[in-house]
Amino acid sequence: MKTFLLRSLEDNLYKEIKKQAGLNSMSINKYVLSVLRSELGFKEQIKKKKRFTDLDSFSGKWNEEQYYLITQEIKDQRKIDKELWK
Repeated sequence: MKTFLLRSLEDNLYKEIKKQAGLNSMSINKYVLSVLRSELGFKEQIKKKKRFTDLDSFSGKWNEEQYYLITQEIKDQRKIDKELWK
């Protein structure tokens, strides 16, 4: 990959690029690259987010009693033993 420097960028142009990058949740660099690719006819390479489904079978499977028992176990495990922290 190559790098280059862009000189003599007007303040209002920089502000607009920065604003548009923010609106698109992108860094200025990524935004400028996407505009250049688009204007030059390159197709954007859209990265698909990896979807994890390995724990889907557990979703929504607890009844209220199980939920209570599990949350109690978690609370018990989070108690700080003050003797250990002297």
